[in-house]
Amino acid sequence: MRKFFAIILLILCHSIYCQEYQFDYMSTYDYRLNEKDKAVEKFIFLANSKTEDYLLRVLIKNDSIKYSSLIDFSKNMEYQIGNFKLDIESINNIEIVKIKPLKVEHCDDYTNKYNVEYVNINGVDVIKIKRYKNKRKTKLINECVLYTKKSDIKNQYYSFPPLIFPLHCDKFKLETDKIITEGNFLEDDKEFHFYKLIDIKQVDLKIKI
Repeated sequence: MRKFFAIILLILCHSIYCQEYQFDYMSTYDYRLNEKDKAVEKFIFLANSKTEDYLLRVLIKNDSIKYSSLIDFSKNMEYQIGNFKLDIESINNIEIVKIKPLKVEHCDDYTNKYNVEYVNINGVDVIKIKRYKNKRKTKLINECVLYTKKSDIKNQYYSFPPLIFPLHCDKFKLETDKIITEGNFLEDDKEFHFYKLIDIKQVDLKIKI
């Protein structure tokens, strides 16, 4: 019962005190589980290169929006959006259909340790992030391989899907001003979870909730 009244109070507060979020870039990634799979899923992220406090994410499957939400890390809240449109230029206010505490993945899992390596492969700057089961870093869980390129858009890696929560949880830091164009995981000598940047552009968008 207390939880119910807390949610009602939060909704009332948001109906009285609107907050404005500003976004200056949008990135779109194709996703496939296996490299030879047909890409049927896309991830769209709207973010602000000047802050890591919030982002808006959209999952598209078979050309249909399956899920969209705004994550506010500063409030530890997630706002599920009910009327998001792919034509972002036409967005003014958005409809919030659900408000819930943000479920942050693996923040309290202190056994997961990371190692970040920067290499150059055929003239391309590549970031390799290895995740281990133990503090001695002898038991490898998987490796994430990220390909990058130069761009006028900075801090874009904060909105790359697999990095969002580990970076928020301060599992590791990245020292790069480049954007991530491709990425995939290696585990048990197998490659999977392939992401490919298909579009990135600067926007000037403000959303009130």
